[in-house]
Amino acid sequence: MFSGHGKAILFGEHAVVYGQPALALALPDGVRASAARAAEPCLRIPAWRVELGSGTHPPEQEALARWFETLRRLMDEPCLVLEVEPQLPAGGGLGSSAALAVAALRAVAGLQQRPLANEQLEEHALELERIFHGDPSGIDTAAAARGGLIRFRRSGGQRVVERLAPRAALRFVLAYTGSSGNTGELVAGVRRLREARPRSVGRILNQIGRVADDGARALTAGRLEELGALFDENHGLLQALRVSTPQLDALVHAARAAGALGAKLTGAGGGGSLIALSAGEPDKLALALRQAGAAFTRCVRIEAEPWPRLRGVFLDVDGVLVRHHLALPGAAEALRAIRARGLKLMLLTNLTRFSSQALAEVLGAAGIEVAPEEVLTAQEATLAAIRAAQPGAKVHLLAPPHADADFAAAGLQPSREGSADCVYIGYDRQAGFAELSAAFQAVDAGAPLFAAHMDKSYPDTSGQRSLGLGGLVAAVSFCSDQEPILCGKPQAKFFQQGLERLGLPADEVAFVGDSLFSDLIGSSNAGLRACALVLTGTYRRGDAFPDGVAPDAVLPSIAEVPAWLDGLAGES
Repeated sequence: MFSGHGKAILFGEHAVVYGQPALALALPDGVRASAARAAEPCLRIPAWRVELGSGTHPPEQEALARWFETLRRLMDEPCLVLEVEPQLPAGGGLGSSAALAVAALRAVAGLQQRPLANEQLEEHALELERIFHGDPSGIDTAAAARGGLIRFRRSGGQRVVERLAPRAALRFVLAYTGSSGNTGELVAGVRRLREARPRSVGRILNQIGRVADDGARALTAGRLEELGALFDENHGLLQALRVSTPQLDALVHAARAAGALGAKLTGAGGGGSLIALSAGEPDKLALALRQAGAAFTRCVRIEAEPWPRLRGVFLDVDGVLVRHHLALPGAAEALRAIRARGLKLMLLTNLTRFSSQALAEVLGAAGIEVAPEEVLTAQEATLAAIRAAQPGAKVHLLAPPHADADFAAAGLQPSREGSADCVYIGYDRQAGFAELSAAFQAVDAGAPLFAAHMDKSYPDTSGQRSLGLGGLVAAVSFCSDQEPILCGKPQAKFFQQGLERLGLPADEVAFVGDSLFSDLIGSSNAGLRACALVLTGTYRRGDAFPDGVAPDAVLPSIAEVPAWLDGLAGES
């Protein structure tokens, strides 16, 4: 027999319909099907008490009859006999209809001895899904066909699917309430709510998308407590969309009371099922949910996948390698040790006072040898973003003097006064009120505001905190009511530029920095393998970590980094 996976949505229900990301877990169980030919077509699903031929059928099986007719048309099998063995409840929110479509298509393709390509399989399955659910996102069919853990998003008419590798063993409990919701009606209900309250519902949907991305990072880093907390947050957001039920809420509460790290409804809601993340073996949690009224439970165990080999390192500059242009103890030796281990190296910095060439020269003068191509500055990234968005643009600069030559070399037109196509703010310590006001006037006239970053402060030569670039950007942004376009840390796209230069995926690269905001959050946003903070920069022991994010290590200085990297390499 041929099969299609069931699925459990981990994050992103309903928001995925509006272009937000979602995460799905393909279940070991699903639907199995076999196909044959006979004089008359027939669909048999004994577990669902279904037997349909070419004649009349009960009104409640009208959709299933149209589904079977569409299947025969898609696969050009008018006299198809399809035997189906579902292992999931219909309407339980566990992807039974997508699993049915995938299993049936594979069975017919097997009968015809011409396997379907994955893309055609998913397209046909989605067409069959539309009969039951109107305009499904496609996440169910992707999980049913591909298996594993996936991140799914609809973008520009395309379905983007990425496989996720869990770095810690996962123990889930699925619990079916015994009642079913109608997916099409629930999706339509959220749409009506969004039309009635576009701003507030839009914020909820956006936040569900952010939770899904945070969940992907927690999964691929093995942070189970964070994953459980995100389950709880996602359930609260779905409650706000009015798709949960008192029975689901009671089971979620029972799961948490029984020690689950987190729990939420899974699927469209309105009944159906919930998923709970167990802190250990899930059997006791499953028993507690049955005692709380679940019609049935199922334990799902997903084993951790090993980390790939560590192949690269990102390093921050100021506070990690140097302080006020002087090398920190052990910096030169640490870089030599990193290179000796065969690791690729890239410096990622929010410094805007230097070009990559000039910064490489400054570091060389301090005894730290790096090539200009091993340096990526936030100004360089911002320049590339402006050039991509507005080739040849006139750019009003509030930036150090060297920026004029850098922008001109990139084919842009630097300016310090008058109107402009866009505005760039870098850290110019000589700028006064007149320069700040000129930048504001250009943005206020409609020019987009670009900035390297929003760092609030940095330690000056006396050890005191001085106003950072973020203060200048915030002043212009606040007064003009224009949000800045940020291109340095902690933006994931900045890290992606570094990864592209290294030619490595994120999970093969570690990061060493000194800032909770730019470095720790940035490396988490980018999905990097690990992040260490050193105590020679802005971070101090006792500083509160952002919610849900913590460094993998806190080290006294760069001198301890090679040994830490050896430990990471040992995990591969």
